[in-house]
Formats: sequence, structure tokens, C-alpha cells
Amino acid sequence: MYAPKRKGHRSRLDGFEIEIFKLVKEEAAPEQWKQWFRAPLEHATARGNLDLFTRLMDAGADGEAGWRGCHGRTLLGAAACGNNSDKMVRALLEAGARRDVNVRFGNTNESTLHVSAARGAEASCTALMIAGADPNLRDWEGASSLHLTAKAGHHGVAGILLLKRAQV
Repeated sequence: MYAPKRKGHRSRLDGFEIEIFKLVKEEAAPEQWKQWFRAPLEHATARGNLDLFTRLMDAGADGEAGWRGCHGRTLLGAAACGNNSDKMVRALLEAGARRDVNVRFGNTNESTLHVSAARGAEASCTALMIAGADPNLRDWEGASSLHLTAKAGHHGVAGILLLKRAQV
């Protein structure tokens, strides 16, 4: 009987990526593709790779709300944390992730709006607010998105939050 030398060590698959992909490509059902594409979709989202994100979505990946990835974050959360966040957040909202706009994630219990506001991502904050993000959600320390953006000195985002009735 086969016993692995090191359980879960990914380097044991180095060089077999193409063979693995061919097996999946030939045998996988559409539901399996959705599952299989989740991790690459999250990583493409977090890296801000809009081209790969779009290709994965076109190939059947699931960008809708309700999915949690690394550190319990949503795909919207991954987009806000990564590069090219404005375009990625908008693309995810268009793909059906709207229900996740007020989900808090990670050990800091932040929402996507918290992360976007702290980074000064005006377009992301605007898109999230239009999609129904609550500017008054609090993180684990009791800070709102307005607190975080003010602390970081992002005056444009602070103005957007105030127009959407963020509590001072």
C-alpha cells in the first residue's frame, strides 16, 4: 500500500500540472469546474489579475456571494485587499457577489468597505456603497470605515462615506 512521505506537500506535484489539468479537463462536470476554479479565482482576484479573473469566470468559475477563501474572506474581501481593487470589486459585484458587501471576515472582523476605505480606494467604496454596503459596520475594535479612512488621511473616501450617512 502507498504511504506518502510528506502529507500535503504540494511540491510533490511539481511537473504534473499539465497532466492534472488534462485529467480534469477531460472528465470534470460543470459543477466540478466551479469547485476546482475557486482557489485560482480567489488568487486572481487578490492579485488584481482581471484578465485571468475574466477567463476563469467565462470558463465556469463561481464568483457569486457566499464563498469563503483564505482567512475566511469573501471574494470581495480578496479584491479589496489586492492590487487593481477598484476594477476587481466592480467585476465581482457584476458577477453576483452583492450579497457579500456587508460580510465581515478575518480576525479583525472587517468588511470589504473597511478594507477599501482604509486603502483609499474611492471607486471601490462608491461601488460598494451603491451595492448596499453599510458605512456604519464596526470591526473588532469598534472602528467604522469612516474611522479607518480618516486615520489614513483619505479625504475623498471620507466625503463619500459622509454623503452615504456614515455616523461621525
